[in-house]
Amino acid sequence: MISSRLVRTSFLLACFLVFAGCAKGSVEDDGDRVRTDGGSRDGGTRDASPIDLGGRDFGTVEMCDDDEYPDTCAEADDLGEIGAGAGSRTIEGVLPRIADEDWFAVHFPPAMSGAGGGTISIELAADATAVMTIEGPTCGPRATCGGEGETAGAILSYSYTDDADESADMPYQSRMVPWPETLFVRVHRIGGPATCMPYTLTISR
Repeated sequence: MISSRLVRTSFLLACFLVFAGCAKGSVEDDGDRVRTDGGSRDGGTRDASPIDLGGRDFGTVEMCDDDEYPDTCAEADDLGEIGAGAGSRTIEGVLPRIADEDWFAVHFPPAMSGAGGGTISIELAADATAVMTIEGPTCGPRATCGGEGETAGAILSYSYTDDADESADMPYQSRMVPWPETLFVRVHRIGGPATCMPYTLTISR
């Protein structure tokens, strides 16, 4: 006669084997978002439901697609030339991953009268963890902010006013800092969490 304990043990073992194969999907932490879709990535923006794993609540995770702006200076999106008095140009993007970067190149051709002309202004409107870094005239060295030795890194606004000495015979040679004819703008994060909130980059002269 089979004991009741043996029957109960066999029943519990059978239940375990049945339910062991029912877990579908996976939880994957990409550093700034959690996926519970079995590994697939759907397009569009959506709010994931709160996730509870063993008492650990990962909270509501916002997920969205990245924009198409390049991630390196060498492939920066060329915004073309902005002449003196040409008004402003606005770019909108998103940084859905903490390590995401968006690169832009913009050119400020010299005025007819000399090597500069006007005031360059670059403004970034974004959430609290997004900043920009300005480089130029080539990828690598950072541009100055208009004062000798003042580099343009991890900032929200940049400006350069052509303040050469117009009373001199060769006024533009009296300027301490060269006119920034080409600038590279890197929009990136200095912390988290990453969000789908768009940033706005406004460039004017």
